[in-house]
Amino acid sequence: MAEQSVVTRVKTFITMCDHNSRFEPVKANTNGWTLEKARARLAAIADEIKEIESAPKPSDDIKARLEIFVRMLQQAGRPIFHKGLGAAGADLMLMWPVHPQANWRDLNGYEQLDANPLLFEAWMRPAELLARLLQEVHDISQRPLPPSKRGARIRELQAEALDLRFIEEQCLCDALDKGKLPVRQVDAPPEAVLMHRVHAPQREAKEARSQAVA
Repeated sequence: MAEQSVVTRVKTFITMCDHNSRFEPVKANTNGWTLEKARARLAAIADEIKEIESAPKPSDDIKARLEIFVRMLQQAGRPIFHKGLGAAGADLMLMWPVHPQANWRDLNGYEQLDANPLLFEAWMRPAELLARLLQEVHDISQRPLPPSKRGARIRELQAEALDLRFIEEQCLCDALDKGKLPVRQVDAPPEAVLMHRVHAPQREAKEARSQAVA
């Protein structure tokens, strides 16, 4: 069933190739490779690509949105002068919010000797909080790679993966020649199954434009 699926994909691939496509035979060097090693490396490449593609990439308006966020916290952290503000010599009673939903109208969520640490920090040092949040955004966006380097790394990994697919196919064919019964993976690229690189001018021009944009 898996082999039939691969055959169908290969036939479809050939049918969809540009009329001026050029097929270049590939001689895969399997020295130091086994089918298991090749597939293990392919799995590792797939994991790395997935990690890069799912890595956070801050939007252009992240600073503006964080500024709004900090201002909201700062406003929510303001104390209420409940008693004594206008009476000379009177004891002051300040009420502090213990959570962001505290209601200043009925003082629900306010305490005299307690305060929410985050709201208090935002009220006391909003600029420092904003700077730290922006630094955190920068730090997490550098992992596993800075956004500016991700596209190039993905293309590098994809090129390595295609080379490995040829090695995988050759290892599989060698195993078949030895009487073993390895299973060809359903997602095996048609080019690898054919052991030919396909040079399609239209497709390559489109990929070049995409890389230039990235």
